[in-house]
Amino acid sequence: MFSFVSFRGRMGSGFSTILFFLIVAAVLVLSGCGGGGGRTSVQPPPSSESVTVSVQDAFTRSPLSSASVQIGSQTLTTNNSGIASFSNLNPGVYTLTVSKSGYQSFSLKVPCNKGMQFQVRLTPNLTSPVTDQTFHQASLNVLGAARGLQEAFDLMNSSPDPTKQDPFVFFISASKAFSSAVDNLKTYTPSKGTRSVLDILSTLGSLLKIEQGKEQIEQTRDKLYAGQDVPEIDAWLANHPYEGAHSLNELKSTYDPITLETVIYPRLMVIYQTQSPNSGFNTAMGGAEDIWTSQFTQVGEIFTNLIGWTVDKVWSGTKDVVINTINYGQLILNNTDQIAWLWEKGKQKLLIGEVKKDTPMTLPQGTMDIVVSNGSAHKPTIQDSIPITGAGTQTIDITAEPINVTPPTGTQTYIGSYSNSFIDNNIDDGIWKHTVNVNFKLTISKDPSGNITGTITYNGTWEVTPLSLYHDLEPPTGGKYVIQIAAAKVSFVGDFMSQDGIIEVSFPPYAYYEIFLHGEINKDIINATFEFFGSFRYWTKCSFKDAVTLTLQKARKR
Repeated sequence: MFSFVSFRGRMGSGFSTILFFLIVAAVLVLSGCGGGGGRTSVQPPPSSESVTVSVQDAFTRSPLSSASVQIGSQTLTTNNSGIASFSNLNPGVYTLTVSKSGYQSFSLKVPCNKGMQFQVRLTPNLTSPVTDQTFHQASLNVLGAARGLQEAFDLMNSSPDPTKQDPFVFFISASKAFSSAVDNLKTYTPSKGTRSVLDILSTLGSLLKIEQGKEQIEQTRDKLYAGQDVPEIDAWLANHPYEGAHSLNELKSTYDPITLETVIYPRLMVIYQTQSPNSGFNTAMGGAEDIWTSQFTQVGEIFTNLIGWTVDKVWSGTKDVVINTINYGQLILNNTDQIAWLWEKGKQKLLIGEVKKDTPMTLPQGTMDIVVSNGSAHKPTIQDSIPITGAGTQTIDITAEPINVTPPTGTQTYIGSYSNSFIDNNIDDGIWKHTVNVNFKLTISKDPSGNITGTITYNGTWEVTPLSLYHDLEPPTGGKYVIQIAAAKVSFVGDFMSQDGIIEVSFPPYAYYEIFLHGEINKDIINATFEFFGSFRYWTKCSFKDAVTLTLQKARKR
């Protein structure tokens, strides 16, 4: 699966500008008056008349249980579904405050009616600065927040009844999460020895439009619910009367305060924000035109921007591309997703997506600069000016640079063992039992220059025992074979180790086995995969592939 987020800005060519496109103005400050104190309690099951607040993680969209939700003087705790339900609220304007340990709090003035629904995306606390090790997760945060923002745009454009569901709470909280995620990523500084591919050069207009639009919406709401003059709405009403009124003062003279705040103003806000070209929402929409997302479930699926445009509105064609992290990737990418940042130079757009090994992704045709990051394993790695064009599936090879090397200067030894058995039923000849017992010792050496070498030693047995023969077979029909390999070479890339190729050992007359080990160093242990294949004559075979743990052998104290 490949998913995209695309940004557009004004800049020169070269991928050294990517982080420039990730800068957002400041972390959003969501203002609102504080509510009165109150007793915290777990909320009861919701009813159709309850005011319901749904709280989700802004990056993963998972429900957040045990979050504190305060409306006015009442405070409840969300249930396992992330929901808090208030059953005794009178219609009016309140301050909604949501908080949870490990997350940024959210606060906003909201109009409440019976049956009102609010959806809040809560932003996790973010660790900065972003490093080589955390760049991958920071990228995932941006992608998750962008998907949430797309949902918020969809809700606003669906014209919900704002007396039952407040779309602005969702939009403002999702915008805050997106801004925070991108702002956090700007703190990344490439480590020593790594090309500076994400230099900060300027700011991106489309991101700033979303930030500015969100702030305009907040300011307009605050003035409206505080009873202040709102010149931009009055200017709109002068040419687009609502309920027969050409100004806010006319509305105030027609309706009682509660109806005005809980019915008239919410509906007017949606109409004004979605229809006025000068509104905060339409300012944000201007930036959303340049942000593209899609969760690719199959090759060739069309992706859209946040307001629903498809790629044919901007690009003339697409192409399937496989990003292959060579050598290093063969060790670590069997079941691991990568993050790819792609700068499309012709249309001045940035795309970010999750890349699965050996799975084609669909990109717009053009010329791309590419940065690939995979978990905490290797540094963001760049290739410049890759043409994406022509027919067929294109493969792009990336050579990755490891982040660090675990073994200290000197020699370390890790030891482990493996025992297992397998029953092979050959329907033509008989049934055999294969038993493998093997010990392995991995020795790692690192010189003062940081060069690492390693060898692995195997000692054990492979035994083939006939359990039932269906006809007479030429002896021997079984045997016990020694597994003894003195010093197989091992290579390292960062914390990942791999035996240099599969070792094959033969025994007369017709028996042989293959053995292989690869894994990841994690301080005092190596989490590895052990593979063994054995073939006895033409009659029976066995195959093992299992997780094993090698433990650092520490020197004994004397």
